[in-house]
Amino acid sequence: MQFAEDSPELPADFPASLVDVPEIWNFETEAENSPDQNQYGLWLHSDNGGIDAVCEFIQHLLRKFDPKGRVSVEWSNDCSKPRTDAYGGGAAIITARKIKTMTTGEWLQKQTTRGRQHQPKGDQ
Repeated sequence: MQFAEDSPELPADFPASLVDVPEIWNFETEAENSPDQNQYGLWLHSDNGGIDAVCEFIQHLLRKFDPKGRVSVEWSNDCSKPRTDAYGGGAAIITARKIKTMTTGEWLQKQTTRGRQHQPKGDQ
């Protein structure tokens, strides 16, 4: 599923919890299933970001199909050109009630700050 920016209107049965998401819906979905192995999955991918919309979409699915469930997601950012700010990623833990995310940059900043606080004064 992918929304085009020039789409005139959302379908009448579009979920209310996702009404604000289509403008940042920069990902595609592909269903995977292996009934013989009882494994089913959903592959979400994008060349243009959209992690916020992905998290909202997964939360919508949890609310509808598994209100007590939890989904963890990892993502990566990369670039075809060598740029120092183009690589990284993050992770999210999503439940029907809460979305918690952290990028690798945020994690690194926390670790660096924590490391400075615990260094002896002469080593700073």
